[in-house]
Amino acid sequence: WDIGFKTSVITTGGIQSPPYAFFRNGMLDVEMDEIVTWTTGNYSMNEGVSYIKTDGEGTIEWDSSAYNMIVANETLSYIETLQEEEPDKPFFAYLAMSAVHIPNSPPDTFLDGSPVAGQYQNNHLDAL
Repeated sequence: WDIGFKTSVITTGGIQSPPYAFFRNGMLDVEMDEIVTWTTGNYSMNEGVSYIKTDGEGTIEWDSSAYNMIVANETLSYIETLQEEEPDKPFFAYLAMSAVHIPNSPPDTFLDGSPVAGQYQNNHLDAL
């Protein structure tokens, strides 16, 4: 499954639909014994409240409130590695963040500890 990039970390349905897991370089990045069936609802997770909009399978560690942090950290790690290994090689990075997509499930805090969730009238504005 070639999507045209040397390295990829994607979800096929964003945070909106199953499978609730990341694909790394075209392969599902989850161990078989870590797959669960999620049902629609809100789940308290490490980074905040994860919202499952549609029933379906995914990793037991799925946390929609951590999605943006995971995507940003994966991209930063890739850039740092590239800068160490091939500092003169140009690259293209595309980050599809979840901020304006439903379900809006902002993390409780930013990486620096400052609050995110509950700061505005609704989750959509918190996620922005």
